[in-house]
Amino acid sequence: MKTVRKPLPMSSTDLTLVQSVREDPAYREALAAASGRSLGDHPSEASVLRAIFEAGAASVREHVEAVGYAELGAQRGTESRRIARRRRPAWADED
Repeated sequence: MKTVRKPLPMSSTDLTLVQSVREDPAYREALAAASGRSLGDHPSEASVLRAIFEAGAASVREHVEAVGYAELGAQRGTESRRIARRRRPAWADED
């Protein structure tokens, strides 16, 4: 796996968040839970940025999966209704 470094423009709000994660255990725990990455007691700026990126990437993947499952559910529901309309009713053979 090749590592590539990219420049990342950051606002003052972004920098404040990074600093909060580095200094506040509550922020570190929240980010560790969201990213699945343990940050330790004194994380570097780079490790915090990586964890933030991983948390965002996980969120994007989860959203894509949720949309995909919803589409599959809708397709299956449509297919089930179409089959049910073609099926002969149970009471049709009663005499």
